[in-house]
Amino acid sequence: MKTFAGLILLAAMLAGSVASAQTEPKKKPLHFDPDEESPSPNRLSVSYRLGFNIKANLRNLGAVAASFPGSIPSSPGTATSGVNHEYDNGYNRVDSTGNLNRSGLGSETGYWGYASASQIVGDNVVMTSSHPGNLASDLEDSPHHALELTYGRELGRWGHVRYGFEVALGNTALDFNNTVTPVTATLTADAYALRGIVAPAAPYAGSFAGPGAVISDVPQRIPVNVTTGFNADVVGLKIGPYFEFPITKRFSATLGVGGAAVSMNSKLTFTESVTVSGTTGIIRSVTDSRSEWLVGGYGAVSLSYEVSDSVRVVAGVQYQHVNNYTHQVSDKAVDVDLGKTFFATIGVSLSF
Repeated sequence: MKTFAGLILLAAMLAGSVASAQTEPKKKPLHFDPDEESPSPNRLSVSYRLGFNIKANLRNLGAVAASFPGSIPSSPGTATSGVNHEYDNGYNRVDSTGNLNRSGLGSETGYWGYASASQIVGDNVVMTSSHPGNLASDLEDSPHHALELTYGRELGRWGHVRYGFEVALGNTALDFNNTVTPVTATLTADAYALRGIVAPAAPYAGSFAGPGAVISDVPQRIPVNVTTGFNADVVGLKIGPYFEFPITKRFSATLGVGGAAVSMNSKLTFTESVTVSGTTGIIRSVTDSRSEWLVGGYGAVSLSYEVSDSVRVVAGVQYQHVNNYTHQVSDKAVDVDLGKTFFATIGVSLSF
């Protein structure tokens, strides 16, 4: 957010300059003669912007295999006992006894394993299997508040039309948060009762023949809550020509087009939580940060009102198209659509 703070400081400086300019005695009457030379070819503007139509989709990517000894591709199967169940972070299989009821508490096995201590929820071990699927679509937290600082220089005229180039630097903050309970076809979670034993320290991989800790082989299929938090600091740079068309003494319209580049600096956090027999636990939590430059173009139309020879009030709309952005970590991804972004702007411009 350093860029955003810098823009606020520059805005304060510009506002002071505007106030000073307005208190100085006017040396000549207000006018906007298209045939007269401009008082100065340089302009510095600061604008407040409201951004719209920035959307995000959340996806479950699916996992291939667990990252601990004895793992194979995930296949939880049906929620029945007496068969092998394979997960991204564990397994519960038929052991050498055929999963006999040795303790008198029901079907059980010693041929099981799990990856992380966070999978122990109360007197249960929870195992999950992730598959590709959408978690949430078209998330939007409009409007997005932003500031933009623009420098423009007039280069010449074609008849009454003034033309030049402009460079703009802006900052926008994105914040997408969502909690969803995916269908089991996308994210399967099964809880196995430990039946009072202390689970071996993770990662643990029990064997077919044993000996080892014995737990239930009856899967209790439970829902998973997935909470996703996505925050991004978006710094945008624009450069291109502009064309100014005089309308009256005080009013003029400006058209601008050019190239745009956006620096995305994002942070993605997701957690998976479950509740088993009244006990709630977070079985997985992942946080990741990344940055990427995106390129594209923009178009802008604005209307300005000349308050004095050096000060104008400017309002307009902007359209910006840059490449879409994807932030992926583990088996989750956030896709941000920046291809059809609109901004409504209002600000002040100072000629010097």
